[in-house]
Formats: sequence, C-alpha cells, structure tokens
Amino acid sequence: MDDGFAMRGVSCLVREYSEDRLRRLIPLILSEGHSSKAMAKGWAKLDPKERRHGVLISVAGYLLQEKCPKICMRLIECCIHDTHVPNPEDISLVMEYLVAMEFRVQKGNRRWLPPPRERTEKRASRYIELLMQMLQVDYGGALSLRQSTIYRLIQGASLEGVERLYDVVEKSRVILTTDTILHFIHRLSEPEKWSRAYSILEKLTGDPKRNLNFPQVWKGFQTMFYKATFIGEEESSKVIRMMLQCGIGPGTTSYNILMSKAVRDNDDNSLTGIFRQMFDSGLRPSMVTFGLLHNFYKNRNQEQERINVIRDAMQLDRKLNRVIATDILHAKLKATEHYFPVLEEYLNFFNPGPLIPLGIAPAELGNPRRQAIQDRLEPNHKTIAVMIHAFTIHEKDSSAVWAAYKRYRSIVRNEESEYCEPIRKAGCYIPNSYMFALGQNVGTLQYAVMIMEDMLKPDSVIHPNVHSWSILMHAMAKNGKVEHAEQVLGAMRRKGIQPNVVTWTSLLSGYVRVQSIRRAGDVLRRMDEHNVKPSGHTLRLLKSIVDSDELAKGMMPDGESENLGEQTFVVNGPLEITEGPEEEKIDRKMTEDEIDRLLMRDGGEVSRDMELSQM
Repeated sequence: MDDGFAMRGVSCLVREYSEDRLRRLIPLILSEGHSSKAMAKGWAKLDPKERRHGVLISVAGYLLQEKCPKICMRLIECCIHDTHVPNPEDISLVMEYLVAMEFRVQKGNRRWLPPPRERTEKRASRYIELLMQMLQVDYGGALSLRQSTIYRLIQGASLEGVERLYDVVEKSRVILTTDTILHFIHRLSEPEKWSRAYSILEKLTGDPKRNLNFPQVWKGFQTMFYKATFIGEEESSKVIRMMLQCGIGPGTTSYNILMSKAVRDNDDNSLTGIFRQMFDSGLRPSMVTFGLLHNFYKNRNQEQERINVIRDAMQLDRKLNRVIATDILHAKLKATEHYFPVLEEYLNFFNPGPLIPLGIAPAELGNPRRQAIQDRLEPNHKTIAVMIHAFTIHEKDSSAVWAAYKRYRSIVRNEESEYCEPIRKAGCYIPNSYMFALGQNVGTLQYAVMIMEDMLKPDSVIHPNVHSWSILMHAMAKNGKVEHAEQVLGAMRRKGIQPNVVTWTSLLSGYVRVQSIRRAGDVLRRMDEHNVKPSGHTLRLLKSIVDSDELAKGMMPDGESENLGEQTFVVNGPLEITEGPEEEKIDRKMTEDEIDRLLMRDGGEVSRDMELSQM
C-alpha cells in the first residue's frame, strides 16, 4: 500500500461523519487532556452506541488527516480498553492507516528521505506495544490484522523489536501470509538472530498447507544461506540441506554467495574452484559474479586478471553495472596519483550527475547534447563517495577542498535537491574524506574541526562514526596536538562511541612524535584495559621506544593518571595551532580501508539483493 492510497483511505474514513460533527466530538474527547488516561475520560463522555459503531473510524481519520498520529494512537488505546469496544474491523483499519502514515516504505525510484533509523526503531517499539494491547482484548471475534501493518513494523523495528513482534503475532494466532513470514526471516537473518530466523524458516517449510513454489521462498533461502556464510559451515550446510529437501537446487546466486565468502577470506583457491564448479554445473556467471572477481583481483593488485574480468563482463553487458563500474573507478584511484584520470574513467561509465553541483567536475560536462550521445549509468551513493574521495586525495589546493565541502553541505541540507538522497545515503563517508584531507596540514586543521562540528549539530542529518573520530584524532596527533587529541577521545566516548585500534594508534603516534614516552605507555595500558589488540602499525610505532624506561612506567597500572580525555572538547572557538615539524606523507590506508568498507558494505549484500530483485 503506497502513501497516496493511505491518504485516500484516510479521506474515506472521515466521510462517515460531517466535519462540523467531528469538530464538536474531538474537543469533547480531548476535554480532559491529551494523555491516554485523560482521553479515556473524554471518550467515555460519548454516547455508547457511537463509541461502539462508527465514531472511532471517523475521528481517527480526521486526526490523521490533520497529521496528529500520536493522538490517534492514544485514541486506539482508549477504545480497546473501553467497556464498549468498537468493531474490531474498525480498529484494524485505523491501525493500518496510522502505521502507513508513520512508516513510509520506499517504492520504486521515488525520491524519499527516511528519518534516522534510531527514531524509526523507537517509534516501531511503541506500535508493537500497542499491537500487544490490541491482541489481548476479547472482541467477541477475531481481530483481522492486516499484513501491510505487520510488514511496515517489520521494516521499522530493531532486530529485538522484530523478534518481539513475531512472538506477539504468533502467540495471538494472527494469520500470516508466506510473504509476511519471509519478511520476518529476512530481517532476523542477521548473525545475532540467525538461529531464530532458521527456526521460523523450518516451521514455514514444514507446513504442508504452504505453497513454497514461488520466487520469494527461493529468495528467503538465499538470504539465510548468505548470512550463514558469516557464521559457520554447519549453518550453511543446514540451509543447503533444507533447500534440497524442498526441491530447490543451487543456482548462480548460490555460487555467488560462496564466492563472496571466498573474497572475504581472500582465498584464491576456493574462489577459482567455486567458479569452475559453476560452469561444470551448466550455470552461467552473472554480473554479480564478475563484480566479485573484479573486487578480489583489485584488492590483490592482480592487474591482468582484473582486466580479463572486465573484458568478460562486457561480453555479458557492455554497460556493465554500477557495482563493477564503481569498483573500476576505485581501482583507477588506487593506481594513479591524479584526479583527472579517475574522472575520465568515471565519464566512460556514468553521467556527470552530482559531480558538477558538488564542484568536483567542470560545468561544461553538463551539456545535454553530450549526455544524450552516450547511454551511461546514473551514479549511486557509493560512486559519489569514491569520486569525492579521489578528489580530496589528489586536490592540493585546500581552499578548493573547503569550497567543495561547502557545496556538499548545502546539497545534503536541501531536501529539494535531486542529489540530496544519494548523497545522504553515503552517510559520513563523504565528510570523513573532506575531514581527512583538511586535517593533513596544520593551517587547515581548524576546517577539519568545523566538519566534525557540522556532524555533531543537533539538527544534522549526517552523524559521525568511529572512523570520523579516528580521522580527527589522527589529524590532531599528526600535528602534535596531543592535548586536543585526548579531548577528541573524551568527546567520542561521551557520545557512546568506543575507540578502535585505529583511534588508539593515532593517539599513540601523537605521543611518539612529541617524545612523550610515558604518555605513550599510558595509551598502551588503556588499550589493554579496553581489550583492544594492537595492529601491525601499532607495533611498528613501538619499535623506536620499546626499550624506554618511561614507556614501562606509563604502562604500569599505578603510573601517572591520564585525565586529558575528560576535558571538554570545544567545538566552538578556534584552536591555537602552531606549525609542527615536517611529517612523512600520511598512510593512505586509513581512508582506503574506509572506502573498501563502503564498497563491500554488508559483504557485497547490495550486489546480492540486486540480483535477487532481477528474478
């Protein structure tokens, strides 16, 4: 059910009563206040016949039309606890339209900017609680809960909320369609809830009344199989056995899932073996297959093999797809020292799109005639992030980088911009790239701080992650500002984000640079307290100071206490920064790793979902 249908349905609800009549009823209902208890007193003032028949659906429709979902939610609570419970069909219908307005669902290519996930999950939790109350009431007949209501709550809830929702509807014996059950399985297939999803799938396949011979069931198996590869061989084997019992044999996607695991494990023998098995089984590779192979050879710097994969993929589709084309851009970025070769490669596959308003491509590329000549792909959020990353790495003019960031900021704040949605979808990866670039030089460090300030503002739609904080700390430490680095660490932890090995190593490098060896030892002690294992880079930093007595003192539990991290991180007001000693060129691996995480986020699940959706 789309949002237009929801609004048309709401309008139909209102027609049962005249608007004048509703305007008299609603003040009466709210006469005691707007809380649930107060509204219950107001609701009791209505005629019992009206409370049982008709008035709920019209009043609720009017409230929804006037964009008052919270009051409408409390109205449902009043009704289900009333001695004169309304018709259960009315309650179910009101709940359907209320949930439809509160939980919008992406449809096709429609532009839509979802609210922050945390807010959606909290809202879903409240509605699941209301649903529990609704299902506990004796209506003198079954409450026919609509599948669209359950579906929207599945999509909006946290994993714990989804599991709780399933328990609620199963206990109440609400009839669930196979499609709705598969939505539960899809959401609960994450490693921490995988066993619960498997038990639901087992129950589904064991029901003789269920028709399992349609594509959605096959997709459910593939989802479970894909997530099982992150857990263990036993779980993967269980899914395969269940598939075979249901008469579902492995297809190209099954082999792609196995290949994605080999890519994650960097296992060349397994990858090539699975690829050969695919051919031996009479199956043909898909574009996702070639995308996995390309990513594997790119990361291993096997250039000839990578080129061969591109050639084979183009025989399947000369345009390739956005996944492979974006990965080709990333390979170009890693191989060149300049931005424009990456831009030229981009234009071989993609329309200029957002690059012009972002200020990282010449305006003349937007010529409509030029665009019409070539049938090119539209960039997605990952493509945009890679191009901005390439620009920030190779652009030496910090004023140009700052100007480009301000263009990005204006677009991400403007919901009317046609590029707002994909740019927001990239999350903090884009501002992280700008922050990293502007944090390299002491003269522009203040701009890096300002980018973090933007992400920390209460109304910001982009929020920093652990990599954002690590990048800012690295910038502080690189420029010898270890006091500020400690302040960043303190602010980060107060925000509930736990430092990782990159964060701690950045702080450690700062103390090594300023020859504060005891403080470096204290950092190692704190890493150990937080069960953070040192990386290879951490160990390399320690080589030059490993024999120092000061290092040993700092590592002692009763050594000099460190309280700089408890200071306030001042996000307003300038930092007093002086020119530090000449530093070696920063290791690009810090941001390269982050872009790799973006390209293969969810282990390539985007590629898998795309293939499943094409069935």
